[in-house]
Amino acid sequence: EVKGDSMIDEGIKEGDLVIVERSEDAKDGDIVIAEIDGGWTMKYFRKKGEKAWLEPANKNYKPIYPEHSLNINAVVKAVIRKLSAFVVALLALLMLVGPRNVKATEGEIELSSTVGEATKCYAASVLMRDLFYNIVMSCRDLKYPANPDLFIYLVWATPSAGGKAVKLGDLGVGKAFFRTKTTFTNIFVTQENNVGAPTPSRNVSLYGDVKSLEFLRLPSTPTPIPDASQTTASPLPIPPEPKETIFSALKKAGLIFGGVVVLIVLVVIITRR
Repeated sequence: EVKGDSMIDEGIKEGDLVIVERSEDAKDGDIVIAEIDGGWTMKYFRKKGEKAWLEPANKNYKPIYPEHSLNINAVVKAVIRKLSAFVVALLALLMLVGPRNVKATEGEIELSSTVGEATKCYAASVLMRDLFYNIVMSCRDLKYPANPDLFIYLVWATPSAGGKAVKLGDLGVGKAFFRTKTTFTNIFVTQENNVGAPTPSRNVSLYGDVKSLEFLRLPSTPTPIPDASQTTASPLPIPPEPKETIFSALKKAGLIFGGVVVLIVLVVIITRR
């Protein structure tokens, strides 16, 4: 939770909550959590050559130059206003641990508001033959403009390999289609004043993780197959014997009579010789 107003010109006010990534390295211009000469603070990290110092975002405060030590502990990744500690802890865990341990796949993303509003979005991601992820996204209850100074919603994805967020594009009026080759673990939406913003601001309004498509998930256990040794084969039905008709009986009697006549003729011929 933010204490003080030294970063107010960056839009970070007292009582706001920040999501950070634990890191001992920072670039010039990053907002960091740092220990300087035994005290902790959140400021801009500035570096020129071998010289490093901290700079506030408030003209009423002066830059702080270390006399003995300056150690970076974390880099601020997002600012959330008045959110519960449980949700902050959950989001921090996802940001710090998730990208390193979760392998992104095709799936669906349910984005919920991070500021307690009714806004929500649904997105589905499918990997195509050209190895691009096609992402369809639809939202409801979006406010336009988001606020007097920030009137654009931009959509970003967190790469599964870590690193900078990937810009997917402008959310428009709440329905959008994006394509990216980058595998990702989550999608979030920021409020911006410029559609060409190269990096996300800290005004995160929606967030959601990629979940597997339950409908397409393979069954966890195979279908049981009955044991052949325990199966009793049913006997084959015995076809009924055909009933003898009058015609078949006469045919049979005629064959016998004919055979007898032929036999008699043969006997007569033999005896006359």
